[in-house]
Amino acid sequence: MTHRQTGNWANRFDAEGLDGPRMKPGRGRHPCITEERKEHLKKDLSKSPETFGYNTATRSGPLLQKYPETAYGVVLQAFHGLCASA
Repeated sequence: MTHRQTGNWANRFDAEGLDGPRMKPGRGRHPCITEERKEHLKKDLSKSPETFGYNTATRSGPLLQKYPETAYGVVLQAFHGLCASA
């Protein structure tokens, strides 16, 4: 958290009390994948990689990163979750 963010929260607390610092709708990073596509991806990732033509039944980090990009056009990033590929 930056000094600026802390100041913003303090200002909102002063203006609105305890509800001031709470997250409000529309704030923060917007998802880059729809809920529907996210559910499809979850179902796909619960299946064996062999189902999708990979020559292995074992999941690996690189495979889990490659599949969503190939199938859904999204890149899995460690700290940001799913984001649209460029």
